[in-house]
Amino acid sequence: AADARGDDRLRQRAARLEKRTGTLLARLGLEEIPGTGAAPEPGVHDVVRTVPAGSPGQAGLVAEVLARGYRRNGEVLRRAQVVVYG
Repeated sequence: AADARGDDRLRQRAARLEKRTGTLLARLGLEEIPGTGAAPEPGVHDVVRTVPAGSPGQAGLVAEVLARGYRRNGEVLRRAQVVVYG
């Protein structure tokens, strides 16, 4: 029971940190590049590998983001590294 409470606290802290980071990035004019469920875009996403699609509708979409990407004023600063359904 104590481990579960500790895990919950850790998750809550991580969520707060992620929210604060997003707020800071927004203040700096940075925008996170959309990932999971999006269609990969050349020059915006680096496809690292592909995995089998669970359904035909998933084919060609981002399955997982390995490293977040960012842009500022439309300019890509860092491409997102993604796994795509094949």
